[in-house]
Amino acid sequence: MTPPPPFVFGSGDIVADVRDCIPPRLLALAAKGPALLGLDTPVVAAAGLAHFAASLGRSCFFDDGSSQSPPCFSLAVLSDSLLHFDWLSVLGRGWVDDATRIQNLDSDHIRAVIKDALRSVATKGPDRSSIDPQFEAYAQKLPLTVVNMMRRRTILSRVDPDAAARAVVDSRDHCAVIMNGAGDPMAEWAQLPPGKQQKLTELLTLSWQGKPLTVTSKGSEVPGTVHALWVTGREPVRRALFDRRCATVNQTAPVLLFQQHGNPKRLPAVDAAEFVEWSKCLKAASDYRSNTSQAGPSTIMINKHARRVAEEFYEQFTDALVRVPESLHPHLSWLPDLPFRLFNVLMVSKSMERMLDLNPTEGTKEPLKPDPNELQATMRQAVRLTRWLCQEHYRVVCSYKDAASTDSTGQATDSTDMAVLEEAILAKLKEKGPLEPRELQRSFHALSAQSRNSAIQRLKSNGLVIDDPDGRLAAAA
Repeated sequence: MTPPPPFVFGSGDIVADVRDCIPPRLLALAAKGPALLGLDTPVVAAAGLAHFAASLGRSCFFDDGSSQSPPCFSLAVLSDSLLHFDWLSVLGRGWVDDATRIQNLDSDHIRAVIKDALRSVATKGPDRSSIDPQFEAYAQKLPLTVVNMMRRRTILSRVDPDAAARAVVDSRDHCAVIMNGAGDPMAEWAQLPPGKQQKLTELLTLSWQGKPLTVTSKGSEVPGTVHALWVTGREPVRRALFDRRCATVNQTAPVLLFQQHGNPKRLPAVDAAEFVEWSKCLKAASDYRSNTSQAGPSTIMINKHARRVAEEFYEQFTDALVRVPESLHPHLSWLPDLPFRLFNVLMVSKSMERMLDLNPTEGTKEPLKPDPNELQATMRQAVRLTRWLCQEHYRVVCSYKDAASTDSTGQATDSTDMAVLEEAILAKLKEKGPLEPRELQRSFHALSAQSRNSAIQRLKSNGLVIDDPDGRLAAAA
């Protein structure tokens, strides 16, 4: 098998390179993203992967022999749209609707369920042809705390570490996701007191590392996971992750940053076949999560061949990291663990899609049995997806940081005349039409990826260059 090319920050790796790695139902929806959702293929694919991971929660784990990790990862999609529409939750409606319905059950309805269950037990006792008044009086006064025990708190909209910790405790599988509420979640994060900002960062970091979360002021710990799925804006992200006041606290937070492409439709075509099929896949994953919450999670072990694929990427990533400015390291150094999450997502999604193909109406109740023959190939797909997502994240980070910084040894000073380069890039795109970043780079002699990315970002900021539906660069009309 052909070895993967070296990993270099700022190189190609666009969504067109990884189409065969994306779950089929998600790919079908992403391909029609502009028509159905108003969003381009890359952002639908990235957000869909995060949603599938969220729908699984902690129902399955990746095990490399030394540590275990659930599939969940945090994603923040940067939007420049003036329309405040939470399209991200709509994309995940297959599992979001179910989770919301459970945690928003009416208290009177839950009381009735508990009372009926107690009455059923009481009438089965000896000589209990009728229920005594004392029992009825107790049933009428069921405390609200008992009622709340029936709920599963999976989703919260408050960007608050204490609320997140409570949600982890309240959820059956100790997994909670923070989604958009009334305001921009990154803006809410930036406005928290420094102590709470640090606590939220710790919750996200411990969740990423698979370590127990501290959930009470007395130091009680649970094996839990907190992750975020957010639509946010550029300025709130700057304040939360890159502003001098917050950067020392939050810059290491493992939140994947992704630039939104397209303008979301206020009325997306949720009845379209592609959307319905994708929602079924999320629903199947959510059902599996519910059915395994009592029996315990399943574990996917890797073999030596899959391990070697992951090790190759880790070695390449380490080499690439030392070649970027040191100021970028806190925002990038957690990325090598992303293949493990995506490996989990891909292995489970393959099982889910096979199940849906055989029986579209039946949920998954039995433990998943991944095909051992797929382990190495799936890990390669997970690594390829990671390379693409790393480049997208890197481009966003570079747009906030000075990519031409020379604070890293071995990083040469970049003396490129950026104004001239920007004019040349724009002329090239007008002449040749849409190009992939690496195709554009090859059009210039000795042009570094760093200079190319800086110039492209400035052109995008000025509205002169855009991404086409396939993720290529094109001159704005």
